[in-house]
Amino acid sequence: MDLLVEVVAELVLEVTGLLNEKDSPAVVAVAWFAVLGFALGAGSFLVAPHRVFQPGPVAGVSLVLAPASLAIAMEVWGRLRESRGRVTSHMVTWYGGAVMGFGLAAGRLVAKALTQGL
Repeated sequence: MDLLVEVVAELVLEVTGLLNEKDSPAVVAVAWFAVLGFALGAGSFLVAPHRVFQPGPVAGVSLVLAPASLAIAMEVWGRLRESRGRVTSHMVTWYGGAVMGFGLAAGRLVAKALTQGL
């Protein structure tokens, strides 16, 4: 089991590293961020299924708030890194953060729907 987890983790990190370089196609990197975000979101529900906040009046608002907040945070972080002469990647852009945030929220909602129902 340890070997399987280690091999899968190494594969995910290797693919992420290759696709996250600035000279790789943005569309492919964004698709990878969506898949990875979805898997992490579903996994987060399976590990911690309880809500952090009480449900609000609008169902599924996390599908808007998570991408918006992560997009802003990643864009600010990317600009800060660039201003200091650091290398940036697709992840530290507004589109990288937005897609990852959407994947996280969607993965969590789908996992909840499949295990408990909405």
